[in-house]
Amino acid sequence: MRGGLLELSSAQAGAGVAPVLIVVAHTPSDEGASPSPQPLPVPPAPTLPSPPEPPPTPAPAPLPPAADRTPPSTPGGLRVATSDQTSLTLAWEASSDNVGVSHYRASLAGGGSASTTALSHSFGGLACGTSYEAVVFARDAAGNESAPAALTAATAACPIVAVAGDIAGDGNDDEITARLLDEIAPATILTTGDNAYPDGTPFEFNAFYGPTWGRHKAVTRPTPGNHDYGVPGAAGYFGYFGAAAGDPARGYYSFDVGTWHLIALNSEISHAAGSEQVAWLRADLAETRAECVVAYWHKPRFTSRALRRFHGVADDARGLREFIIGTGGRSHYELRPDTRRAAANTGNFGVLALTLRSGIYSWRFVGEPGSSFTDAGSGTCH
Repeated sequence: MRGGLLELSSAQAGAGVAPVLIVVAHTPSDEGASPSPQPLPVPPAPTLPSPPEPPPTPAPAPLPPAADRTPPSTPGGLRVATSDQTSLTLAWEASSDNVGVSHYRASLAGGGSASTTALSHSFGGLACGTSYEAVVFARDAAGNESAPAALTAATAACPIVAVAGDIAGDGNDDEITARLLDEIAPATILTTGDNAYPDGTPFEFNAFYGPTWGRHKAVTRPTPGNHDYGVPGAAGYFGYFGAAAGDPARGYYSFDVGTWHLIALNSEISHAAGSEQVAWLRADLAETRAECVVAYWHKPRFTSRALRRFHGVADDARGLREFIIGTGGRSHYELRPDTRRAAANTGNFGVLALTLRSGIYSWRFVGEPGSSFTDAGSGTCH
């Protein structure tokens, strides 16, 4: 290279020797000096990118929790909280569970079952005087059920209704029949009239009826008889019984005992077809939802005196059974022949005890001590 020029020269080659190309660089300072060949610079090796790092190994998925198979504890303290003739309420203490109780299952054998989150449950529509096997389970969210809490529960006894008329007077046997009421302890007492002899005055009610049958005045639903109207407007009768005897201008009323509907009628005022009393009776019967009805009053539709029970004419659709219970203690009457009569007694005082169940009734005559007369039976209402 002269003056920075690149000089290419060829070395003299002998025969059979290939020429060699030599590239030299000359600078002005190199003048007069033999040129020395310089090696070409070696380029650096290329830098290769680092290989990518392998992806991280995923952590193993957590194992699902073990299935809950632990049942709740048995509900404690199972008991009957309240009861009457047609219902029961069960109550219990809370159960414990590792994941929490979701609900309780309560049941009565023959009385239904229910699920609840509460600590009590009421069952209705039951039969009076009946025992039921009760059980309560606790259940958790996993569906595990506890061992049962169990007991035997019973509804209240079926109501007993005692019935009689011709009751109190001076020197008669009303105390004897009052003692029968003491023993029977009926839920309700029906009187069928002639409650205080001879005229139903305030004095006679307080002196004769009060000390005997008056012991049960709080549960008595009376009807008046002709002897109670010995004073105008039956003032002694309505004054003694008060609201229990109904409106003094009417003397007829109705009420319920258990599942039965009872109707007290007044045979001493107009009861002809079209009368106010009959119109009221029709309306009352139309309004009640009770399947079974008892109606009672003083003067019977059919009679041969004293205590009688009539077969009547068989009628499964509309037939009625009639009892005449004039054995409250005042006096007896002679019996007259009657082929329709099923049972009769004229020699013993006593009361009729009716047991009223849902759709069923039974009766028995409870006579004074030493009485040899008995009568009992049962029937269904329709």
